[in-house]
Amino acid sequence: MFSSVVNTTSEFRIHAWKLKIDKLKNVDLFEYKILTAILSAYVNNN
Repeated sequence: MFSSVVNTTSEFRIHAWKLKIDKLKNVDLFEYKILTAILSAYVNNN
């Protein structure tokens, strides 16, 4: 029961991070690439 809540919370967190990262794409390409790598590592870990 609680695992589905944790998965839902993680999905919302990942989606929010993707939105923030997409906004950075046109502003700062270096930071965009760093945050994309961090996000992919987080997704692979969870």
